[in-house]
Amino acid sequence: MSLFRRGAAALAIIAGLAAPAAAQPVPGPNAPQCQRDLFFAEGTMRASRYKLNDAASGDQAARCAAWRGHEDAMRKAGAIFRRCLNGAERTEKVALTEREAQDMASAIRTQCAAGRPAPVERLRPQG
Repeated sequence: MSLFRRGAAALAIIAGLAAPAAAQPVPGPNAPQCQRDLFFAEGTMRASRYKLNDAASGDQAARCAAWRGHEDAMRKAGAIFRRCLNGAERTEKVALTEREAQDMASAIRTQCAAGRPAPVERLRPQG
């Protein structure tokens, strides 16, 4: 068999193996997995917002931890909404989660240093 025919045969085999994977349907809003994931996403978002409220009166370390957790929760919920919703509801919920995740990332960048809260500068008495 010539090199050209072997290459063509190999490509045909690879294409045949990849086609079934590509043809698998993406779960939609009515898929049982999506219903479960959407329920989980909503619950996770609600719990994360409660943690944010609780941390608001805490110290900087507590706020940074809550912000990190909320950013992560929003990114995960957004991925579920992208996969399982459609139409205006999808657009609205994905935008909401992306905006909240970006807000948290910005707060973390400006207020929390390298995984730890930024140090509080203390004034030293002039001597």
